Amino acid sequence: MISATLDRVTVGTEEFTRAPQAAGALLPERLPVNLIKFRDLRYGENPHQRAAWYRLDQSGHPPRVTQGKELSFTNLLDLDAAFRIVSEFDEPASCVVKHTNPCGAARAGTIAEAYVRARDADQLAAYGGIVGLNRPIDEATSRAIVSTFIEAVIAPGVEEAAIPILAGKRNMRVVVADPHPAPVPADEGPGSTSDRSSAGCWCRSVIASRRRGGAGRPPSPRHQPPTACAW
Repeated sequence: MISATLDRVTVGTEEFTRAPQAAGALLPERLPVNLIKFRDLRYGENPHQRAAWYRLDQSGHPPRVTQGKELSFTNLLDLDAAFRIVSEFDEPASCVVKHTNPCGAARAGTIAEAYVRARDADQLAAYGGIVGLNRPIDEATSRAIVSTFIEAVIAPGVEEAAIPILAGKRNMRVVVADPHPAPVPADEGPGSTSDRSSAGCWCRSVIASRRRGGAGRPPSPRHQPPTACAW
């Protein structure tokens, strides 16, 4: 999905301008985009799905994972949600996300203070969350982050003094990315679906139509319609 802002939209290197006679002319009928896979993910939206992370062919600054365990598809969804929120602000801002929903967001004079405020908005929910920052991670911020359990953090950069502090949490993922959103990818073909983020875009296999009962037996004919809807 693409939304238009003001009177033009840029897709890759192409700029499309609204035609005076047709409001819909702003959005092109087709968006040919070349994507390069640069990282496989642990799994897709569900453990049985495969997924990969892509970047635009013309992207000069692809995102970097500087430490931590392999990322999953759901990790990227939360990283993107957190990064999108903080990228809306000019002042230092932080957001903590769980399952694509913010459980705390804050602005402050420093990025360290903004993170602490966002975390303390709901400390219980922030535990094991995903952190987004719109400033590079400095020493003070890194110490605040490692003081509790955080799954991953995304920021525009990491200062030298913060690197060894973050490394003390060796499983925590640290992603460095450009805060500017990436263009929406073109149709990726049958059998898969894609999403885009400010950190690139990713593709996962569709969920296979296989259901089984939790008790080890298939649903009965009476239960099949409601379980199909729930699936």
